[in-house]
Amino acid sequence: MPLQIKRGTNTQRLAYTPSQGELVFVTDYSTAGVGPLWIGTGDVGTPYAEVSGSGGGGLTELSEDTTPELGGNLDLAGFEITGIGDVDITGTISSTGTITSPAFVGDLKGSVFADDSSPIIDSVSGEIYANGNILHSGQANVVSTTTGSIATVNLKNTGDAQYLKFVRTDSGTAPNQNIGLIGFDQIDDGGTTTHASMAFWHGGIYIASSSTGSFAATNYMGLEDGNLCVGDYSAAAGYRLDVRGNAIVSGSLEAGAMLLSGSNIDTSDSSVITVTPAVTFNSDVTVENNLIVTNTLTVDTLEVTNFQTSGSGTPELASDTDILLTAGTRVEITQSPLKMASFTTTERNALTPQNGDVIYNTTDSKFQGYAGGTWVNLH
Repeated sequence: MPLQIKRGTNTQRLAYTPSQGELVFVTDYSTAGVGPLWIGTGDVGTPYAEVSGSGGGGLTELSEDTTPELGGNLDLAGFEITGIGDVDITGTISSTGTITSPAFVGDLKGSVFADDSSPIIDSVSGEIYANGNILHSGQANVVSTTTGSIATVNLKNTGDAQYLKFVRTDSGTAPNQNIGLIGFDQIDDGGTTTHASMAFWHGGIYIASSSTGSFAATNYMGLEDGNLCVGDYSAAAGYRLDVRGNAIVSGSLEAGAMLLSGSNIDTSDSSVITVTPAVTFNSDVTVENNLIVTNTLTVDTLEVTNFQTSGSGTPELASDTDILLTAGTRVEITQSPLKMASFTTTERNALTPQNGDVIYNTTDSKFQGYAGGTWVNLH
């Protein structure tokens, strides 16, 4: 007749205190996730010891052993290891499948190899490979011209400035010696076409673009020793900015001095050019058409071939001192009468006259002239 030991659910087991050596069988061990067979220890703090675990084997509950050790290889037999915590391995991890991890924290030591044993990361030489081509080495960064592409390269700054470096190790110093080249190509049915490039020579940096894939000097923008040339390779000597062609400035153009190689200043629609503030010319100014002054015209000497006015305004010649009219033969009034200045006798006597002055005295209704140091009537 079979021997039946005490049995019950895992909840009933936990509520029961067994005697030392007493066996208890858990009927819902598969649901509860514990072993089916337990034995009493006689210890009040730990009344049970697991005889058979849920996966089989072991007399000690895993939760009680913080450093369990394996006597051989761990065979999962198709199952998985899941849980929360760290996995600390001092040996080698080998896998014939795929190792997937959302993130890696810590130091990754050693080399990384592909499934065909070709290197991906060589920890000895510091080289990184893609499809068998060196993308990075300990001496220089090289972008392969064969297969293997990098979609994005992120350089993180962890203190010191980080940069992508092109290094040429030979001793050549020719100005046109190629140090590095970045090209932007399109591959289609017509083949491979380069539409943009950035070239690094000893002389400087040169950027070019072409919608057709055909390049001339006008497709380039060159930067040499801080001098920028647009539409060619090198700026003219002595110029920081050299634009070979038309330039449009939609905002303000500020310059310490402006030198024009041509002789014309115009607007696209030939409209008026407004110059603010005042402009000083240190040489002659020639106006081939009309000169219109809406305010005051101040000159040291005014020389005209023909002086005339138009409109309803009355021209006026004013001076803080004398106004001198000088002609080679005579001063002639051709059409209009000549009107003398009018003064009362009191106003006349307040003048500082000189011999030869002529006025009209409104008090006496007389033309008077100053002659011999006194005012005399002229009629």
